[in-house]
Formats: sequence, structure tokens, C-alpha cells
Amino acid sequence: MDRIQRLREKIIDIVKKAGRGHLGTSLSSLEALVAVRDIMRPGDLFLSSKGHDAVAQYVVLSEAGILDESQLYTFRTEDGLPGHPTIEVPGIEANTGSLGMGLSKALGFALGQDRTVYVLLGDGEMMEGQNWEAVLAIAKVPVNNIVALIDCNHFSQDGPAALTPRNLDRLFSSVGWNTTIINNGNNYGAIRSALDGTQSLDGPWAIMLNTTKGKGLENEGTAESHFGFPDVVYPAHPLYSAFGDSVDRVMELDKDVVLVGADTLRDLQCYDLRIKYPSRVFDFGIAEQNAVSFASARALMGQKPIVATYACFLRRAFEQIYNQVTEGTQVVYVGSMAGPLSPSGPGISHQSLDDLDYMSALMPALQFRAQDKEEIGGALNSMLASGSPYYLRLIHE
Repeated sequence: MDRIQRLREKIIDIVKKAGRGHLGTSLSSLEALVAVRDIMRPGDLFLSSKGHDAVAQYVVLSEAGILDESQLYTFRTEDGLPGHPTIEVPGIEANTGSLGMGLSKALGFALGQDRTVYVLLGDGEMMEGQNWEAVLAIAKVPVNNIVALIDCNHFSQDGPAALTPRNLDRLFSSVGWNTTIINNGNNYGAIRSALDGTQSLDGPWAIMLNTTKGKGLENEGTAESHFGFPDVVYPAHPLYSAFGDSVDRVMELDKDVVLVGADTLRDLQCYDLRIKYPSRVFDFGIAEQNAVSFASARALMGQKPIVATYACFLRRAFEQIYNQVTEGTQVVYVGSMAGPLSPSGPGISHQSLDDLDYMSALMPALQFRAQDKEEIGGALNSMLASGSPYYLRLIHE
């Protein structure tokens, strides 16, 4: 069996046994992961910034003899391999999965070192502002021993990615990076040839890989390949279903209510509201700071924004939240997937244990569990009627 196909089938088998996991980006980035491991010299370092490709990373590390193969089928189990990689796993150099950090960490690992640092990113992830801070910093220092590969599979969690391979190529090259686009980013030979080319010319390098999300699945090339299997129904969390219904009701009754998301509206059962209320639902992708500051301006214009995303990602926008509160306006913030997560979940990168502390320092906060789903609607109505900022915490049990 072809080497790549054998690894692809192992990835699918591991996720099938675990019952959950992100297949889309693991399968789109597999050839890149293999090619990088094949070209790395002793002392070189690899980071994957996006973290959703965890299973592909584990399989490639196992093939390289860095991770014991017996560990692969402990994925998303108690004391097993986590849903997003952490440094406790052999071969993982930094915690990833909280998006946008990889390039900055690559700079820290590369500066003053006689080695090449390879970093894999996603095109959806490139909406996160920290990446562009790092792109500029790497060009300014300058650092010539970083090779960034961007897995352009054209989708983030909620839908199409905002940046195409050509967009990304122009952005990187405009500030001095060497760039190339690989039209078939699922071709091992093409990737390996491009990586060989980076060794003959000082970097930094950005290689855009035009890939297929969920490569090899029935629903490959779609946003639906992001998580799980095409033939498996993953029931919505009951609390999130109740929340989605409640948002629909308040938006129907009050035309001043607007919903602002950050690439998690599918999980919160609000994604289809963009069709029903096309001018009042905004999903800014993986860009939490932008989402909050946009909402603060809409509040200053007299609207009633609801900003909803995972509780852990509200941390990224805490300064923007503070700024909004000091303006004396009303925004209702919703933090989902709050509290401890089970071993079958995405891992510590998506876990939020401290959000109630920092949010309640600025505004009243209410928290709900699955058994409280009938109360969500009334609570949301009361929050919006108060005229004050509020935090609605949804505990993921």
C-alpha cells in the first residue's frame, strides 16, 4: 500500500475508534507533515500551530519512531493522547490548538539558532491577528531560518476561509518573505521539491499548499469534513440547542439585536440564523478581537450585540471587552465550552476554568449547565432588557 494512503487509513481508524476528532485538517495536511519530517536535519524543529491536525501529527511521529505506536489508540482517552497536542507528547515542541501562536513561537525557537524551524498553519487560522504580528516581526528582525507551510484547505469551522492561497502569497511577499504556491498541496513530491528549494535560498519562506479538506472522505472538500465522519450524527449539546433557539426568538422580537460570532456559531446552533437574519448575523472567523470591537461600535450605534464564542477564546479579546465596558454600552457576551472538559474532548487548549473570574470583574455573570436549558431564554431576555453588559457562561458537561 502507498505510504501516504496507509497513514491516511490509520488516521481514520484512530478517530473512528475514539468516536470523535478532527479529520478534515489531519487529512488535508498529511503530505506536508510527512514531507517536513523527511527533510528535517538533526536539530531542526517542527511546530504545528493549528492543532486540529493532532491525529496526523501523532501518526507521523509514530512512523518516525518518536512516538510509541501503542499510544495512538489512546487518542482522546483518560491519560491518553490529547485532542490537541501538548508538550507532554514526545515530538511535540509547544502547546498548540489555541490558534495564531505558532509563528510567534517559531520566531522564539529560530532566533540566534543554527537550525531550520518549520511551522504548519491553516488558512482559516490566518484570520487570527497574531499571525500577522509575527509575519512582520520575522521580516523585521530579520530571521532567515523559518519555513512556514500554510494548509489552504479553504475552510475554517463555520465555513469558507477568508484568504485564498493567492491572497496569502501576496501578503507574505509584500513584507519580504520568499513565497511559493503549490497547486496540489496533497502531492508529496511537489511539497518535498519546494522544501528542498528553501535550503538553497535564505528565508523566511511561506509555502501555500492548495489542499483538499478531509482528503479521502466521502465529504472531502467541504466544511462538514471538519469534525467526525460523514455517516455519523453528532448530537448538539442540549444547552447550545436551547441557546440557539433563544437567540432566534430574541432576534425575531427585537430588531436591534445582532449576533456576532468568531467561527463557533455551528457549535452554538446559531449558524443558520445568518440566513434568516442576513444583515444582523456576523461571523468574523478566527478573529475574536475584531469581533468584540465591531460589537462595541454597534452598541454605540444603539444596537444590542450578542458576542458568542468558546469561553477560552474570549480571553484573547479581554482588553477589547474592557474597552467596551468603559464606554458604558451594552454587549452580552456568551462563553461556551466553559469549565472542565472530559478526556474525550479537545484538550486544554479549549478548556476554560478562569473565565468567570475575569468576566465577572467587569459585569454581572450568569452560568448555566445542561439541566438549566429551559432557563436560557428568560435569562437572555433579562440581560438584553437591562441595558448593561452581561456574561452568559455555558458550562460544557
